Amino acid sequence: MIFRLTTAAACGALISAAPAMAQEWPTRPATINVTGVARVAADPDRFSMTASVHGRGADQVEALRHMAESQTRVTNAVTRLQGLTWTRFSTGTPIVQPVYADDCQSRAYGRQDSCDVTGYIATMSLSLQGAPADRAGDAVSIAAERGARDTRLLNYSLSDDNSLRRDAARAAFTDARRQAEIIAEASGQRITRLVSVNLPQSDLEAAFVVASPLMAYGFSGETPSVALTVSPEPISVESRLAVEFEVE
Repeated sequence: MIFRLTTAAACGALISAAPAMAQEWPTRPATINVTGVARVAADPDRFSMTASVHGRGADQVEALRHMAESQTRVTNAVTRLQGLTWTRFSTGTPIVQPVYADDCQSRAYGRQDSCDVTGYIATMSLSLQGAPADRAGDAVSIAAERGARDTRLLNYSLSDDNSLRRDAARAAFTDARRQAEIIAEASGQRITRLVSVNLPQSDLEAAFVVASPLMAYGFSGETPSVALTVSPEPISVESRLAVEFEVE
């Protein structure tokens, strides 16, 4: 048996099926998108400083020896600083250069081979991280007293800022929730569930800091002749969260 469907009948069938087809497409629930922002702060617990040590001598060996002695004086004094609980030293590349006679500058450019060498000078840079942060001023002072040059306090930091970043993220989400509730209430709706939270990639990469182990020194403690009190600003961390909430 063969059934044939006329044009009119076919159109009628499509029209009658349209409501059923429309019901198959779910309606996307209404959402609210907000950006929560929060900033939290904490006092730093570490500091970083740089300095350089020098040594002069009639020959290169003597210059290097004097530089090494200066390095020992500076590092021993800083690591024995009273109240300092942790330090980590690193050094730059040693440089040994000849010292020419005073009248060498008046000679023709590029003719240093004809200048008289009166001695040698050896130089090396030192970098130091130390804790706690409130000993930074005295660390700079005692390093300078023991012969370091160009002594400079660079910055302050936290040995572990993970908890600070977590606090900032929690506060940012609380701020986002507060904004969404205000908007939902104003529009006669309410929040039903959390849809998504987006954290910038840069914040994710910076959220983990490897803390170096602390090393306690058992020395009686040295103090500088000139005490320096330095008061650093708190270290702050800002968190931004793009949050989407479903409402009804």
